[in-house]
Amino acid sequence: MDYIPDSSEESDVDEERISNSRKARIQFVNIDEPRSSSYVDRLREIYTFEPDIDIDSEISLQESEHKETNKDKGSQMQGVYALPSQKTADGKRKWDKKQSCVFSSKLYPKLPRHLEKVHSKEVEVQRALAFEKGSKERKEAWKSMRNKGNFAHNMMVYNKGKGQVIPCKRPLTSIEETNYIQCKECKGTYRRSELWRYV
Repeated sequence: MDYIPDSSEESDVDEERISNSRKARIQFVNIDEPRSSSYVDRLREIYTFEPDIDIDSEISLQESEHKETNKDKGSQMQGVYALPSQKTADGKRKWDKKQSCVFSSKLYPKLPRHLEKVHSKEVEVQRALAFEKGSKERKEAWKSMRNKGNFAHNMMVYNKGKGQVIPCKRPLTSIEETNYIQCKECKGTYRRSELWRYV
């Protein structure tokens, strides 16, 4: 004898509950406005980070650097932005991108060197240093710490509503922050149109 469920009000309630949970999941994945407070709250639920620096001084330093680089362009970016890659006078690429340290929340142009010298007692740094120089595992460990630090920095910028985000790949021209999204897996910041390449 087969069991046939009774079509009562309970099944209607279950269907409604299931459809509501699907809507909630869709709302979580579909991010229309990254600057909205609900987006930041959702990211805080996933990742918690307590910075030990003054966010106002860090953001004002970034804004002054950004204004200096864009003086001749005539347009000043307001709010949250991504600084484009720079070129020297003879047309060569300028390697001046700074990364945020996950431990001290400060920006450094050579993050692995900073981590080796200043934070060598941290477990994650020791784990990275245990691998051979130039090995794939060591590069992945540095990348993980770099992404965590940049993610924390970007969250501070989003909370403040102004400043420079640090994407994994810098754009050729200044791009508004609405074109960027964080990957939940690696905590990297990518352009919306390019995220599929890294997932």
